[in-house]
Amino acid sequence: MKQKNEQTEALKSIFHLAEDNFDLLESKQKRKLLSKEEKAIPSEVLFRHFQVIAQHIELDADRYNLNKLHYFKNKLQRNANAPIQRVEQLLMNAWNTEYLLLFNTQQHEQHSNYMRLALHWAFAQAYYSAYLAMFAAYTAKGIVCRTHEALIKQFASHITNDCYPAGVSYYADGEKGNYKFYGIANYIENYKKSAAELVQTPADCAAQIAMLLKSTRDESSEFVKKERQSRGQTALKTKDGDIRKKFGPEQWAVVAEKVGLTTLYDFLYRMRLKANYQDVRTFINADVDFQAFHKAIYSTVSYLNFIHESYTTKHIGQAEMQRIVQEFSEATESNFVQNRFERMIKPLL
Repeated sequence: MKQKNEQTEALKSIFHLAEDNFDLLESKQKRKLLSKEEKAIPSEVLFRHFQVIAQHIELDADRYNLNKLHYFKNKLQRNANAPIQRVEQLLMNAWNTEYLLLFNTQQHEQHSNYMRLALHWAFAQAYYSAYLAMFAAYTAKGIVCRTHEALIKQFASHITNDCYPAGVSYYADGEKGNYKFYGIANYIENYKKSAAELVQTPADCAAQIAMLLKSTRDESSEFVKKERQSRGQTALKTKDGDIRKKFGPEQWAVVAEKVGLTTLYDFLYRMRLKANYQDVRTFINADVDFQAFHKAIYSTVSYLNFIHESYTTKHIGQAEMQRIVQEFSEATESNFVQNRFERMIKPLL
């Protein structure tokens, strides 16, 4: 009897131990699930950002009618000294990169794993395609920029002078903690909206644009602060001569002057840094519509390239641009650039 009771107690102990282990396992699974969901948040936020960038462009009913821009219709002139060979090189590289983005949008849903893994390189491809097309336009105009930062600042300068369509002419200015936003249609100050929430109204779209500008400007400001404070000669100091660790409005104003304006291209430049093997895990954990994600990225790049190809054509002439477009189309056996030129750019000239 005593032995039976001991066996019973032993079984109870084993049962309780199993229960405890099950609860522990369940808790770990919940934490793992929560961790997975938390890891997916950045990719969901980026998905919303690219969606609203594309939606904001679509809000502009005249987005393809560049002749409504005084700058395009009356100020862009033929540049007889344009370095055609360099312009051609930049355009070819922009289109080759855009072609990769277009390829991703054409994949079927059953290739979701490929589309998921291809996404982290799409950010770098988006930036470089849009950057190189812009580079070509400014080179054709005669503007010389030797760094990415300098070219992006040219874009910002052109925006403030009404040289671009409304859909991409938004920017942020001001010191950290006191940003001002410009050019965002339907923007409502202090509008509360989570970056991961669905975009349902024009006000939602505007709030998301402001968020992506804010986060980009925050990152740029922190980078400039770190760079400046790491150098003794340029570091901002306290009254006692010590290098400042904490910044107030006065110090952030100094940083803001160095940062300049924050635009769509600053966001794309920031996103290109996402193309590394650490951040790919973010997208593996994501539960988003990857086909829609790729399409939103491509839609933005395609529109920016349309603008800059139109500007380039004005500078180098229709015949020269036609030759470059045809050469690319024949070499790649693709017609997306040819179609854009024939259907959307030539009618503007």
